[in-house]
Amino acid sequence: MDYTSWAILSMAVYTSILLLIGWITTRNTKTVGDYLVAGKSMGIILLTFGLMAAILSGGAVMGYSGTGFGTGYAGYVMLVSLAFPGIVISYWVLAKPMRIIAEKHEVYTLPDFLALRYNNNKTVRGLSAFAILLGCTAYMISQFAAMGWVLSSILNISYTTSILISVVIMGVYTVGGGMKASMWSNLFQMIILLTIGLLLNFLLLPQVGGLTGLHNTLAETAPTFLQPWHEEGAFSMGLVLQYGIVVGLLAYAGVPHVSTKFLTVKNIKVLKWAPLVSVILYFGGVLSQWPGMAGKVLVDNGSITAPQAADQILPHLIINLVNNPIMAGFFLVAVAAAVMSTCESFLILSSAAIVRDFFKNTLGVEMSEKKELKWIRIGSLLVLIIGFLLSLNPPTFILLVVSVAWGAFAAMFAPALYLGVRWKRATPQGAVAGLLTGIIFGGVLGILNLTVFNNNPILPQFNVAVLGTILGTVALVTVSLLTKPTESVVFNHFNKSQAVITNTRKNISG
Repeated sequence: MDYTSWAILSMAVYTSILLLIGWITTRNTKTVGDYLVAGKSMGIILLTFGLMAAILSGGAVMGYSGTGFGTGYAGYVMLVSLAFPGIVISYWVLAKPMRIIAEKHEVYTLPDFLALRYNNNKTVRGLSAFAILLGCTAYMISQFAAMGWVLSSILNISYTTSILISVVIMGVYTVGGGMKASMWSNLFQMIILLTIGLLLNFLLLPQVGGLTGLHNTLAETAPTFLQPWHEEGAFSMGLVLQYGIVVGLLAYAGVPHVSTKFLTVKNIKVLKWAPLVSVILYFGGVLSQWPGMAGKVLVDNGSITAPQAADQILPHLIINLVNNPIMAGFFLVAVAAAVMSTCESFLILSSAAIVRDFFKNTLGVEMSEKKELKWIRIGSLLVLIIGFLLSLNPPTFILLVVSVAWGAFAAMFAPALYLGVRWKRATPQGAVAGLLTGIIFGGVLGILNLTVFNNNPILPQFNVAVLGTILGTVALVTVSLLTKPTESVVFNHFNKSQAVITNTRKNISG
């Protein structure tokens, strides 16, 4: 059997495991809370592995290897340099408050949380739902594109057919089981991602003389690949530093598939070691950068042919350099598995934003919990179909689309979330101003620059996600200070929780 046959066999086994997860979780998903926040039952392993798999997935496997092959370290510096403290900050600032609120109130989505913080303001909820749809659409395009490139390389079929196969597999196990299916499948996929990241580095880097040989060769043939930024273009110094410093630190609060998972935690004790475990997992998940750079050396010296697109470099390397067909088949399916591990979250978030946050709680459409759960499942299926159609014309660099989506989420949500949770003076009017500003600059303008104005972007000297984050923060603070202060129920819960902790410490010391 050749690698394609082993890949098909491995894919069949992998799909069977996902279908089993989907079947079991669907049988145990009876309520909206089960579907959207996994019944608030996640321990540290499911939380951290599920969270990191959702963050990494196609962007890590295909995106980092693709930018490693196409640009070198600049993309890594831009997106990863401050990601580690950014992950820790999101835990420290948001995780505990969101879990406390989830315990006291029926909070299942990010718009649920923001609406509660800002006195059940429907405009805040509606804008939050729109922002989720906007960012999730951009993100899903990148993930579907990654799946298309992977499967087309594995099975030697068209890009469109590859996406269709991925959509069918993902729909079967996600639409029924919701967040429970997502978290369990993400645990499985994160283990695969870590395995492939480590093994591929051990197998492929010796082909170019290890890291030392890789760097020495690039220093002679492509020195810009070793620089933290380029002289011009999307990875110029100004844009890399803007994005790395602002979005790298703040995006993890704004990305809803991160913050929403804080609502799934079983109890606050789970959060004690979760930041450290998450950082370790993240480091292991971004190791595909070096194989991508090794691919650049191997293509330049004629050892292998160039892939059809930069984002295909990892499966291209596996096909050409991994001589064992069984191992090659496993690696190819492992890449496909890792790529799938984000889209489930976006399907759930998008459908919840449409049904729960917009129709039910913003427009006031009445529906029972059973009916709401049914329509959220239907919404997941519709979002899946829309994502498939939008991804038929793939982007040049998957990671570039991912960066736009991350930046959009940071601009749209970080001010309202970070300041809202820690600053009592933030008002509903301020939140509306911050959300609108972030949506316009970080969201709409970011996507327009990626598509309509790709060749002649608006405000090219700025990273619009950074601009949106800064302007959104200024807008929220300014409007909040100009409007009447309001009390929010969330701070009552925080104060009570802190009082309990303080009294417990006094009793222990006494």
